Amino acid sequence: MIKRFLQSRGMGKLRRNRLAMGALAIIAVYFLAAAWMMAMDLASWFGKTTDLYDMTDAPFVSAFL
Repeated sequence: MIKRFLQSRGMGKLRRNRLAMGALAIIAVYFLAAAWMMAMDLASWFGKTTDLYDMTDAPFVSAFL
């Protein structure tokens, strides 16, 4: 089913539209940044509640906290 969707006429038109693909890439970057922030916030909360590891001292992991 996925293969049929990827080979459809509409998907081909989308791939040929450079502006739409650029906008899709920008949306993907924002989505990944939001997912990173939520994951690090969840990990920090988990670390604080269980006293296993507080991630607020780790500079790379807590970059968006």
